[in-house]
Amino acid sequence: MRATALIVCFDLVFWSNNLILSQVLPSSDSSSPRAQSSEDEHVRNESLATNNETCPPPCARKLLRSSTKPSQGQTTGYFRNSGAYNRRQPRNPFWIFENLRKMMDLTKISVQMELRDIARFLVGHKYFGFDPRTGTEITWKYSRKGFYAQFPKPPLKDLHEKVVSECSKGFVHCVRELAPFARRSYALKNFSALNLFQTNVYYPFSSALELFRFRTTASYFLCWHTMQQNEALWHIAGGANCLHDLSKVLEPFGQDHLVQDIRTDSETLQCALLVFCPDPCYGTLTRGSVISADFMSRDPGNPCRGLQDKTCKLDFGKNLNFNDLQRNRFNISCQCAKEREGFQWNSQYHLCVDTDECFENQDLCGEDQMCQNEVGSYTCLCKRGYILNNVTGKCEEHYRLPRPKSRLAHQLQRAGVPEPQSFFEKQLALLLGISAASHEGVTKVTMLLCLATAALAAASPAHTVFCDYF
Repeated sequence: MRATALIVCFDLVFWSNNLILSQVLPSSDSSSPRAQSSEDEHVRNESLATNNETCPPPCARKLLRSSTKPSQGQTTGYFRNSGAYNRRQPRNPFWIFENLRKMMDLTKISVQMELRDIARFLVGHKYFGFDPRTGTEITWKYSRKGFYAQFPKPPLKDLHEKVVSECSKGFVHCVRELAPFARRSYALKNFSALNLFQTNVYYPFSSALELFRFRTTASYFLCWHTMQQNEALWHIAGGANCLHDLSKVLEPFGQDHLVQDIRTDSETLQCALLVFCPDPCYGTLTRGSVISADFMSRDPGNPCRGLQDKTCKLDFGKNLNFNDLQRNRFNISCQCAKEREGFQWNSQYHLCVDTDECFENQDLCGEDQMCQNEVGSYTCLCKRGYILNNVTGKCEEHYRLPRPKSRLAHQLQRAGVPEPQSFFEKQLALLLGISAASHEGVTKVTMLLCLATAALAAASPAHTVFCDYF
């Protein structure tokens, strides 16, 4: 089957390329023999185009070969008329790449069409889906529906195997895997005739849990690709409203409320964010509805509502971790800099905090300087052992002054007693006074301690210390 399709595809490329290259002779004076040959070639091409309208590509290729046979007085590649050699226009050497480019454009269009089916399939899950991991089919009807504000909690650990295996290979593989399931699903019954008579609300899956796992895993991967700003996800709604097909999507337990959103596909990734990712900025307390632009500024669930500029956005570059997306650790941005310079939004604490410029940009100061963060700003300081030269503006090595003398050294100097050299003499001077620090005083005190310890025990450690001094 694949070989037959490949042959037919090659026939199409060959037929289209030769049909384009059949008109190869340049225009010239109609009275010349070369112009007459061009007119004959043009007549043959017109008859060939007429036959090709009802002839399949293999037949057209035979007609093309028969029509391009050299006529009488001509040779292959050259023909002789009136003694003049005229060469045919050579074939474009890049015709293969041109046809490949056209096939890639067709592939891109096909991916966009498949993405729209996937978007219809997943948008119903975002606004009207439920978590079947707990409860029964009776309680599911009355459980909280929709994952418009966050992905299911707790995060799905048992991801769908087929989705993981294909989506891990790349974006195109992921779309090719998801699109057939989306088209055959019960949710898209109003969009496709493939499941017109389908009554199983979980089709093409056997249970609500399998459908939930498939949809949730697909949402994880497509939201992750959206955060990577994949160009294939730009303008997936074709300029229309992002949720214009939501009312036609069928869900297992119906649509128990109306979702309205004014946002359109004017921005490149607006609809991809709205369909594949939760929206932590708007509609969190209104079941996903955003009815007007004025409502976005006074939305009670908007985390930026306390600022002057209430615009809330998802940071694409700060939401690239797949595990963080599963756990709803979204990084949003509010315009804190307009409130106070040097501050930025902290998604963990939901308030504006001081920006640590030294941490975010470690090249602010020179190699001989260190960065010190301050409230709303930062300062560059010289490292230890260096001092700033106000003339050159550079840090220069600072030579330290001699270490100041201790308090004991000053007292000994005033008393005219030489400074003790050994550790024992210093400690003795501290215990018995400055006069004992002299050599004579140390000798007398040590002799008394030696005799005292000898009377107690000749082998004691103290006796050894004091008597070894002599």
